[in-house]
Amino acid sequence: MDQLEEFARKLNNFEFNGPYLKTNVPLPASVRRFLEQLKQQEQHELESKNDPNEVMENVQEKCASSSNSQENGELLKKKNCNKKSQKKKEQTINNNKSKMLNISDSYYTKYISFNDVEKSLANNELFEGILHINEKFMSDAYVTLPDNLKDVLISSIKLRNRALDGDKVVVEIFKKSKWLNPNTKDCQRTGKVVYITKKNEKNTVFVGHITNKTCGFSKYSTLVPRDKLLPKLHLDTSNWPLQINYIKNSKKSQQIFYAVLKDWNTGKIPTGELIGVSSTLGKLNDEINILSEHKTQEEPYPENINKYVPSRFSVEEDLKQKKD
Repeated sequence: MDQLEEFARKLNNFEFNGPYLKTNVPLPASVRRFLEQLKQQEQHELESKNDPNEVMENVQEKCASSSNSQENGELLKKKNCNKKSQKKKEQTINNNKSKMLNISDSYYTKYISFNDVEKSLANNELFEGILHINEKFMSDAYVTLPDNLKDVLISSIKLRNRALDGDKVVVEIFKKSKWLNPNTKDCQRTGKVVYITKKNEKNTVFVGHITNKTCGFSKYSTLVPRDKLLPKLHLDTSNWPLQINYIKNSKKSQQIFYAVLKDWNTGKIPTGELIGVSSTLGKLNDEINILSEHKTQEEPYPENINKYVPSRFSVEEDLKQKKD
């Protein structure tokens, strides 16, 4: 149709000129109808521009379109805000999870190698002794050395480097400028733990309460030992077969649990494993846990111990020998 229309327009304006004839070629009827319709459409559009009613309708349509566009913009803006809020929330959750677990975080320094320990001890560059934690000020610990001089102060939990009370440790003594009161008679040597040569067996079993999970997504709970000299433990309680009951309006468990320390890398809090649970507070099993905490042996006494026990005596015979 486009080619036909173009051809018709050319014919409509084309004149045949000859020596005897000058005439216009008539347009086909179908082309004339098409051109007439096109002319009427253009005339209608021209009239509609001057019609107040149609002008108002066009304005209203544009306003409605603008309003819809504004609403869509607000919805899009709100949607973007929700996405940002959700992303921020997820980031906060991840940060809280990382803070809570502290498993992969690097808080402590790695221990030196055993070969370096042997060489440094032989050259008196490092020293070995037993570490004791100050029960009244638990961030401080002291290492007693065999030189009979004043103990070496370990002035923070971080410098203690995962050593527990009673552990046999290797310490690096700081330069004199870092001692307490270095230029006085009461100067205090200071240092840090760089290796643990022997762990105190007393610190094998941790007995305490479990605190409720601070984040619902986490499978870890925290055991708070009754012995304040011991660190908290992160425990995987997702597969624990028994229900953990908590005190009303508290995050503290009703039961007393006991666990063992399984792994302590350079993170701030070690991971442990639950090995048992007592009944609720005030029950006899709680006292059994106290015995476990202090490493009381559960095995029966050997039979030959009876020979050290005095023979049974009679009250009546004993009274006869009394002079009062």
